[in-house]
Amino acid sequence: MKKLKLIATLLFLIVSAYSCNDDYLDEVNYGSVNDGVLWKDKSDIQQAINGAVSNYDSTWGSGTIFFLLMEDGATDYWLGGANSAWQFSNFSEWRTNFPTIFNWAVWPPIWNSIYYSNLVLERMDRVPNLTEEEKKRFEGQARFFRALNYYFAQNKFGGVPIITSVEDKRTAIPQSTREEVRQLIENDLIIAANLLPGKADTKSEGLLSRPSKQAALGLLARLYINWESREDRWQKTSETCNRIINEPSGAGLETPYSNIFALDKENNKEIIFAIEHSTISNQNGVFLLNTFFASEWNMKTPNASRIGWGGDWRVNKAFYDKFETNDLRKNQLLMSYTDVDGNTATLTTPLLAKYPLDPPNLFNATGGNDQPLIRFADIILMKAEAENNLGNINAAIGFVNQIRNRAGLGDLDPALFNTLGLLNDEIYFERRREFFCEGLGRTDMIRFKLTSNNTHDNEFLKWVASKDGTDGGNVKYLVYSFDGQALRKNTGLKQNPGYLN
Repeated sequence: MKKLKLIATLLFLIVSAYSCNDDYLDEVNYGSVNDGVLWKDKSDIQQAINGAVSNYDSTWGSGTIFFLLMEDGATDYWLGGANSAWQFSNFSEWRTNFPTIFNWAVWPPIWNSIYYSNLVLERMDRVPNLTEEEKKRFEGQARFFRALNYYFAQNKFGGVPIITSVEDKRTAIPQSTREEVRQLIENDLIIAANLLPGKADTKSEGLLSRPSKQAALGLLARLYINWESREDRWQKTSETCNRIINEPSGAGLETPYSNIFALDKENNKEIIFAIEHSTISNQNGVFLLNTFFASEWNMKTPNASRIGWGGDWRVNKAFYDKFETNDLRKNQLLMSYTDVDGNTATLTTPLLAKYPLDPPNLFNATGGNDQPLIRFADIILMKAEAENNLGNINAAIGFVNQIRNRAGLGDLDPALFNTLGLLNDEIYFERRREFFCEGLGRTDMIRFKLTSNNTHDNEFLKWVASKDGTDGGNVKYLVYSFDGQALRKNTGLKQNPGYLN
């Protein structure tokens, strides 16, 4: 009964947050800003950029809890069930045709953020007395966030409508191909990288989560590495990673590994781009993830919030067992803990301790942890993957060793990884160990085909097959379904193959 009451409270808060603005549920709420009272000075642009950020730093935006759920909860990282973690089985068990959260927590926020990005790009010229440096920065920020939203949109759903103007009043917006969406993203990021400063200001009062040149290049590299139809895919990935690695920006691997996520080490040199959450009263950004991770109630030092919103997300023990014995990254997965009486308790399934519990989050829904979206380690491992596919195996091993050494592990033996396939497998597992529960799981699984896998097209479909009972894993799950509201509001949108309308 207690759990039912808590879940009911959660649902009430969600509905309350989103029912207060019916326009927010529209795919595009263009025309909702009163231009007559805006664009008086640069603060109006800054607030519009905040609107673009809000998809990622708001309590229920798709960039917070559902970003992780759709990417990592849909893989072999986590364990959970519908009775112990609301909506979890829609993804973890692959037994639904129509996840209900898309119609409020995922699809509308993406378009809301794109709207504000387009607004800045089209209204910035109305603001008087902007310096050339300010114009470049604002345009770069708007293009970055438009690209970021379209990247996640095509990553989750495939082809989606392209809207680049606030003057677009169409009610039936045709669906562009995934290739066309990727071309828009590429163009925006190339321009943004040339406009943005080398290192963005961080934790600026009221101006959270601003991107830098490295952020634009990092997202561009991620676009290229997942752009399977491009013949120059690996070369473009390698070149883009080089621009970050060779840039004298101070970016690098943070040591030890736990510092990357420490509350007192935010904005460390590892972070290329993060969503800067904050619990300060005049900031909107809040970190929701620790509310849903499982935590034992008698822990002396809890790893997650005790608000009890039905969260019981645990790490798969089979994944934990893939770590080498001395891998320091295992310290972010708890197999035992000290209870309030000082006794040591042993667990059968690991608890996630990657994101330290922010003290205000202990009996509250939200904390102030920053949420890394692009890390320098990702740049290094994308570079390794690209070099391996370009035939430069020794160079690729060198990049992988950088990540292993930071984790307290020795170098790979070149004699054991002397083919593209063997090293490809190792890079895949290295990425899994490095980025667990950071929102890259599903995308990485889709990209990799392991040499030992002769039945399924990729590791993700192999995982889906273990859940949906099909021999090869239903290929429809390579993208998600569009929700019913999106289809009703835009008759130009067509449901992805295999899903219900």
